[in-house]
Amino acid sequence: MDKEEQEELEKLGEVQKFQFDYFKLMTTLNIAFITALIALVKGVFETPKAIFLVTPAFIFLMVSLLASLITLVTIGNIILWVKGIPVYLRTKQEKKAKKLAENVMKAFDSFGVLQTIAIYSFGLGALALLAFAVMNFWNLI
Repeated sequence: MDKEEQEELEKLGEVQKFQFDYFKLMTTLNIAFITALIALVKGVFETPKAIFLVTPAFIFLMVSLLASLITLVTIGNIILWVKGIPVYLRTKQEKKAKKLAENVMKAFDSFGVLQTIAIYSFGLGALALLAFAVMNFWNLI
């Protein structure tokens, strides 16, 4: 592996760290929104209106949470593998380095799909939660 390829590998590792932080935030937001949904249904509104929005909001947020968690694990593995490749190359273990590189490419194939699912289901869940909250607050006035 030449110096240029090693620099590209390090850049990839930095990008993955940003993506890890992004999905860590997505996980936190999903948990917060699910908690808010439960609090609104169980505690804030005595007789909630537009209750039909609760189920899709909960389902979308749970799907987003699950996809975010799987993506976090995938990105964590990618970061570890990317860090391991230069170590194996320095110790003349090309087969292990090649195996890690193959693992990285396989992870990237599934990563894009999970990322899309997490983002869109979060948006739909947040919209359903917002609509539920607005409709119920409107009825309080």
